Amino acid sequence: MAGKTLILKRSICASPALVYLSVTNATALREWFCDLAVVQPRMGGRIYCQWNDGLALMGRYTALSPYKKVAFTLRGDEDGDEALVTINLADKEDCVALTLTLSSEGKAWIKRAAQEEARWNTALDNLASVLETGVDRRLEARPSLGIDVASANTADKEGVRVLSVRVDSPAGQAGIQPGDVLLAVGAHKLQGEDSLATALQQRKVGERVKITFARNGSRLNATIALASAAAPNVPEDHEVLAELVARKYTEVNRDLTQALKGTSAPRACQRPASGAPARSWPT
Repeated sequence: MAGKTLILKRSICASPALVYLSVTNATALREWFCDLAVVQPRMGGRIYCQWNDGLALMGRYTALSPYKKVAFTLRGDEDGDEALVTINLADKEDCVALTLTLSSEGKAWIKRAAQEEARWNTALDNLASVLETGVDRRLEARPSLGIDVASANTADKEGVRVLSVRVDSPAGQAGIQPGDVLLAVGAHKLQGEDSLATALQQRKVGERVKITFARNGSRLNATIALASAAAPNVPEDHEVLAELVARKYTEVNRDLTQALKGTSAPRACQRPASGAPARSWPT
């Protein structure tokens, strides 16, 4: 059976070294492509990418020419069809001419070639956005309630407990309060903080959705119009950014010192009680 080849091109105003790093570094891959990445950027080294919705792609590097070319295989963890991804970089004045070639002989991959092309076009647009402006477009498209949550402190861990509600957020305007326990988003029942992120991934910004929640033993409902996740306001001046980060570390260390004041080292190392929230998630 004849294979299928797709060729995608972009002009990205960034250095070849930065673009090359974006496809050979795990942290950089998470900034524009996936939610989790593990890479071994060497010939035969593995590359693994995973998304919060459960999709995973894995393969091996087949070519590495610093700042000029990267090639690797990728296959899904379900259908097993393998595709070859080749990225060529050419320095063009102050920008990089990027050519990405996708090719496969797998029947399943060929059938979904249009979806693969759309997915990679979206990814490359985001790569250009991240490198040129620092803006991750996925955040703009990610729906949010404007709350911080943790697992509910119940025996069956049903729902997620609201820790805080941001001012003028969709949840705040709908009357959601700290201490409420969200039970469902539409028909999607919630159990653990990860379940809320999963439920929202199936929605779109601007979509109105029914939220079921509990307060003081009563079961309530609210219809909320989802907003986009707020992008962090990062100063362009690196000295201002460094000052803000240093100030935040000072505040965190001060609060941590106060929280542990008078606490022995053995007690501080104890695990949280069963059912107690160990972390919070903004959603």
